[in-house]
Amino acid sequence: MSGVEHPQELPAGARDPAQREPEAPGAAEESDQSRKRRGVSIPAQRPGEAHVELQSVDGPPGRFDDPALDQQAESRTRMRRGVHATTATELLLSLPSFVFSLAVMIVAGQLVATITGAAVWAYVIVAGWLASGLLALWRPVENVVAVVVMRLRRPTLRENEVLESAWTAVTQAAGSRGSYRLWVEESETVNGSATTGHTIAVTRWALKLPPRQLEAILAHELGHHLAGHTWTGFLGYWYALPGWLAWKAAWFLLWLVLATLSHMGWLGSLLALAVVAGVVCAGLTAVTQFPPVLLLFALPFLQAFVMRRGELYADRVAARLGYGQPMLEVLYQFLEEGEDVARREARWRERLLASHPPVATRIRALERYLSQLES
Repeated sequence: MSGVEHPQELPAGARDPAQREPEAPGAAEESDQSRKRRGVSIPAQRPGEAHVELQSVDGPPGRFDDPALDQQAESRTRMRRGVHATTATELLLSLPSFVFSLAVMIVAGQLVATITGAAVWAYVIVAGWLASGLLALWRPVENVVAVVVMRLRRPTLRENEVLESAWTAVTQAAGSRGSYRLWVEESETVNGSATTGHTIAVTRWALKLPPRQLEAILAHELGHHLAGHTWTGFLGYWYALPGWLAWKAAWFLLWLVLATLSHMGWLGSLLALAVVAGVVCAGLTAVTQFPPVLLLFALPFLQAFVMRRGELYADRVAARLGYGQPMLEVLYQFLEEGEDVARREARWRERLLASHPPVATRIRALERYLSQLES
């Protein structure tokens, strides 16, 4: 598969003596050792021929562990998982949503306990919900989330070969022994994503990129994992889900009440106005009595800002692994495809809630970082 054809090894008596090349002392012993390596028959290295040691990658298709076991890779400073500043900030910003969801689950538990007459259900529901976040980081559950929620698929054999080559190069550069599962997203855009604890995905179109550019995308996604962005983002989403559903349900009930009252003549219209006035008064009272409530409306924008900073950090990780220039090539390709043009045409709220910075911003930040590395 390397593209280099080795001559078929012939028995010593079957070779033409006139075509034999003189062997240096000890060459026969080295040849025997090379034949015994890994229990397979390997042709002896010929004089002047560079020998390339191929490393095997074991594991099921789409899952690769770091094969960098040689002395050079072991002496390299390894990049390990940690908690970046953006990760810690995102955790702090997720606390209000978590507290609101906890209150919702406590109310739900009390309601179930009242209906069933068993007070233990109140504790079981809350404890089960708290433990469910850790369960979501279990490998089998991660796979279900990747397929059902993220709409990802396993790579084909051909895609697996491309990903194997690129991912091996990235893990060797990072010196990371962590194992991840690689997926493919059915999309015609060039992109990658890192979700949950050990999931990395690239789009089907990204597999057509030159090898170094594909490696740069994978290195960028590995940077998200090493910084802790993936598990904090997923847990923040998971534990905010009950509160989000309760909020949506409250707005739906309010809309249903107002729609019903508006069809009941002038009396119903008066009642609808009274309901709206009551909601407004309750909101103003909450703000005046506890002004930090206003921060709840700013949380989505603050979280999006932190996520954009995390993208810049992942770009720097790719540059530290030696993929700065290929990453710039990918970003310039995004720029030529008009991503920033579409961003400028979007509404202000969509721009503020975007999880990625403008491509031009990423390019300038990465170029500054590369110039600092060169100086």
